[in-house]
Amino acid sequence: MEYGRKLAEFRLDRGMTQEELASTIGVSPEDILSWESCSDYPSKFHLTAVATALRVKISSIIDKDIDAMMAAIHVAETRETLCMATLTALALVCTAGLVATSQLSPDSVPAAANVVKALLLAIFLVLVASRRSKTSLRAKAYREALEAADGSHSAFVLKRKAGKSPKLVTLQFVLGVVLAFLLITLLVIIEPGSRLPWVML
Repeated sequence: MEYGRKLAEFRLDRGMTQEELASTIGVSPEDILSWESCSDYPSKFHLTAVATALRVKISSIIDKDIDAMMAAIHVAETRETLCMATLTALALVCTAGLVATSQLSPDSVPAAANVVKALLLAIFLVLVASRRSKTSLRAKAYREALEAADGSHSAFVLKRKAGKSPKLVTLQFVLGVVLAFLLITLLVIIEPGSRLPWVML
């Protein structure tokens, strides 16, 4: 990634030290150092503040990194889609298993329901952890940087430039709908007297 070198170059062109730039935008000198060494990425707010302080466009800071940023975003989106697909497949298996159990052995439903709850909780925690991983957080920062750089462009251009693959977005939507339906079905089986599934609709 080149953004760190570009930040340092623009800062030196303005005759500013890391401490002066940090003071101007309200961060610590260590933050500036981590951005210039590419060990961390500034948030959209801080990237905008840096560009304003250095009197440059955000696009001039990130222009050499756009392809790498989009690739990183695509990897994170693909990983998230795979997690959703896994969760959906597990929910489908659990739903089919509970339906079969309720028909064949109604007395076993509470025990099977507890197993299903544990499995769904585990995969849900994996999904949450994947969204909080360093890769996902970095991809989010890249997406925000691309959007900030092209703030005047249309929503279509923003989505394309921010690495949003239409196929992945569509697949995530479909998986979300299927998953919601399966979870409602599971709730009906696990908590037959509850009104929660109908409230969720």
